[in-house]
Amino acid sequence: MDWQRLPATVGTVVSLLAAIVLLVPYALADAGASSIATYYDFGLVGGLTVMIIALVAAVVFASGQRGRSDPATAAGAGLGLGFVATMLALSWALAVPTDVVLRITAEEWFEFHRWAVVGSTAAMVLCGVWYAYALRLF
Repeated sequence: MDWQRLPATVGTVVSLLAAIVLLVPYALADAGASSIATYYDFGLVGGLTVMIIALVAAVVFASGQRGRSDPATAAGAGLGLGFVATMLALSWALAVPTDVVLRITAEEWFEFHRWAVVGSTAAMVLCGVWYAYALRLF
C-alpha cells in the first residue's frame, strides 16, 4: 500500500460522502421537495453549493491519487476546498432557523442533518491536512 496515496483515496471517499449527506433529505425526509429546497436556500450560499464544492474536491483528491495532477497541488487544493466547504456549510447551518427545520419534518434525525454536513466537510479538511502531511509538505 502506498501510504502517500492513501490520504487522497480517503479524501475522495469523504468528499463523496459529504455530497451524499447533503442529498439525504431528498431521499429520506417525508417532506416535499419544495420544503427541502427552502431548507437549502438559507444563508450566504445554499447547502447545494457546498455539495458542488464537495464534488469538485472529490475530483481533486482522485486526480492526486491517480497521479493525473501534481500530488502537492492536489493536497493543497483539497485542503483549500475542504476549508471553503466547511466555512460555507457552517454559515449555512447557522443561518437555518430551528423552527424551519422542525416545521419541515417531524423526523428526529433531520434536526441534526445540518451539523452532519458541517462535520462531513470538516473531515474533508482533515483529509487535506493528512495528505499534505503524508507528502511531507509541512
